[in-house]
This record gives sequence, structure tokens and C-alpha cells, in this order.
Amino acid sequence: MGAEESPASDGSIDETKEYIAAEVAKLEKESKRLKKEVSAFKELQKAIDSGNASLSLQAARSIERTGEKAEPWQRLLKILETRVRDYFLNFPLRDLATKRGWSIDGRFPEYTVEGCIRVHIDESRLIARVGQRQLQGHISAETIAEAIDGERSRLFSSSFDKIKFVNTLFQAYKLALAEIGKGGVVGETAPVHLVHRFLLFLLQDVKALAREGKGRAYGLDQFAVDLGRLMQEMPIGTDSGFAPELHPIRDAQLAIFVFHPIAKAGQNYGYISFHKSGDKDGRQ
Repeated sequence: MGAEESPASDGSIDETKEYIAAEVAKLEKESKRLKKEVSAFKELQKAIDSGNASLSLQAARSIERTGEKAEPWQRLLKILETRVRDYFLNFPLRDLATKRGWSIDGRFPEYTVEGCIRVHIDESRLIARVGQRQLQGHISAETIAEAIDGERSRLFSSSFDKIKFVNTLFQAYKLALAEIGKGGVVGETAPVHLVHRFLLFLLQDVKALAREGKGRAYGLDQFAVDLGRLMQEMPIGTDSGFAPELHPIRDAQLAIFVFHPIAKAGQNYGYISFHKSGDKDGRQ
């Protein structure tokens, strides 16, 4: 790039005035840019001091640096994003989970709490999905933990009648067997997702459905929790003497992750079967 042009020594006074005016305009433009940049960095300072991850990342991403400053700033921005997520979301959320005795797996932006509550954080859109709840606006470890508490209450606070559940599960299992052409062959495996579909049907209050026009909600997350509760009660059987068995698979898309509250661990199960108590190999 050549040297900056300046008025010739033998030029007219008008040329000198034009040069000075152009320099003033250039410096004023640069001054405005610098003021804007300083203001943006002050907003970033304020957001970081507040401990708000969403505002901090928004403020950082709003800063535009050009020329030779662009590449170093982009590198710094990536480091800043990681640190903000870790110190304002990831570390505090894990600390809160530990203090409250929750199991938590995963890494930003996806977590699983207590083996069944899925957490997805989209800080760029100021949205967090916690189970069936959606948070929008101020996303922090505290607001996410509060939503997790609500989901835990929804999933675990409901009463659980193990005898009623295992008998209804057995009915849903037999309907699933019929659906896949194995009707009447108790002991064969049935896809767990299909069993859930029939269980949802069996749990409906027909009168309430006719009266209100909408059925009872029974999501896969509640089904997974109830299966985990049932596993805690094993061995347990139906009134007719059949015991359930869950079969693990590797394909998470076909499975339901069932969490064992006592063991604080879980596994993907894709199939379910029933067998006469004490006779896993029997076919009825």
C-alpha cells in the first residue's frame, strides 16, 4: 500500500483546505467507530460483571472489529464464549445438581438430569428447554435448576401403584404382541415404544375423554420413570403370575432410557417381555 497522499508543496490553498477537510472527516468517522467500540466493550464488561451468560454472549457477539483486529478478536471471542458458558452455566449448574443430589450427565448445550429430564440450552436465542418446560429470556443455572425442580415434581411426585401399573403394562404388552403378529405368544419381546402407545390408550378415562374431548397425557419421560420405579420393586408380577423383563439395545433411537433411582444409573431398553415368574424361557 502506497504512502498517504498529501497536498503538493506548490499546490493552491484550496487543495490544502480540501486535504484538511478530508482528514477531519476521516478522523471524525474513526472517532465515532472508536466510541461505538468502547461503548460495546463497556456493555460487555457490565454483562460479565452481572454473571448473566446470555447477555454476556450477546454483548460479545455484537462487537464488530475489522481489518487487522478482526482475526484476533474472533479467536478471543471463541475463548470468551467457552469461558462464559463454563463459569456462568456449566459449572454452576453442575454444582447445583450436586448440592441437590441430582445425577447430571452430558455437556453444554445438552444435559440429562436424573436420567430422564432432558435439558437443551440455546443461549444464542435466549431459550432453554427443560423436559416439557421452555425458558426464554434470562437463562442462568438458577432458572434452569428451578425448572428441573418443577419437572422432578411432575415426574416423581405422582403416586405410583406398582400392582396396577404392572397389570396395565402386561395388557399393553399383549396388545403390542398382537400388533406385530405374535398375539398370544407371551414370552416374546415387543418394542417398548409400541407398548407405550398401547399403555397410553389403556390409561385413558373414556368418560373424561368423551366429556372433555382430550385424553390424559402420558409422555415417554413419565413412562421411563415408571419403568424405573417398577425395576426398583423387582421381583414383581401380575395378578396372573407373569413378571416383566426389559431388554437393552444399543440403538438409542429405538430405545427408552430407563433410570434406576437407587443405583443412580440407567440403560437404553428397546424391548419388553413377560414370563411366568421363575420361568424366563417359558412360552404361554
